[in-house]
Amino acid sequence: MMTPEQIDAEFRRLEPVCRGDPESDDYWSALRKLAVESPTGGFPVAVNWTGSSASNERALGLDFLNCVAHKLTEEETRAARLACGAALSCEDDGVIIAALAALGHLNGYEEVLNCATKHWTSANADIRYYSVFAMTGSADESPAVAEILLSLMTDSDGDVRDWATFAIGTQSEIDTPEVRDALRARLSDQHDETRAEAMAGLAKRGDRSVLPSLIEAFTPDADGELSYWDRQLEAAAYLADPALYPLLADIDGDGSELLNTARDACRTDVAPEIV
Repeated sequence: MMTPEQIDAEFRRLEPVCRGDPESDDYWSALRKLAVESPTGGFPVAVNWTGSSASNERALGLDFLNCVAHKLTEEETRAARLACGAALSCEDDGVIIAALAALGHLNGYEEVLNCATKHWTSANADIRYYSVFAMTGSADESPAVAEILLSLMTDSDGDVRDWATFAIGTQSEIDTPEVRDALRARLSDQHDETRAEAMAGLAKRGDRSVLPSLIEAFTPDADGELSYWDRQLEAAAYLADPALYPLLADIDGDGSELLNTARDACRTDVAPEIV
């Protein structure tokens, strides 16, 4: 077990890497390795770093909390949430993103509401994306969060729309005309993943208006090529419509659990008439 001094020294070794490229594989691999080796000893050091006046040190501390979120005690989780909440008042985009990413794993409800009101309209698409990430799972508890996610389903950035559609579509149980209309609007989205998330969200709610989109998704193009997303297979399994079975049966991939689940859900002797 590493001592706090050794952990602090390792943080200082990683800080230049964080400053140079906070998304690098080397940085995150080293951070995860440290989290595995010293999750308990590293926690107080990380919390201390989240209060640093240096943005990169603060972000590194938050990134470590992100890595150990699933290992923390209730008391440590509360302390980590407070540290993330405090970081949301920082003016540095990198710190805000690190705090939002950590909150997404800490399930910090009060802090999520704080970030929702502060950062979802940011000009920085990455901040909007991580705001959605932090809010995912909170829509059922908060009408305010649900409204924000519905708004972000029309964001100018495809990745933001994708995650917001996921958060409302399959990570929420809300089923209102407004939600269904928002999901239907994304069926024609130019962003492939967003479109697939919308299909899954509608199918989960048993909305058969998604059937033509799923038929199109599983129909090969003029060259006989077929490309689909796992979410579309999940949508097929949710909808369980026999009209999809012939298309699913023709797809190569007998080893795919998702494909087999979708086939089994749609299998029947008589397919309904397609309207």
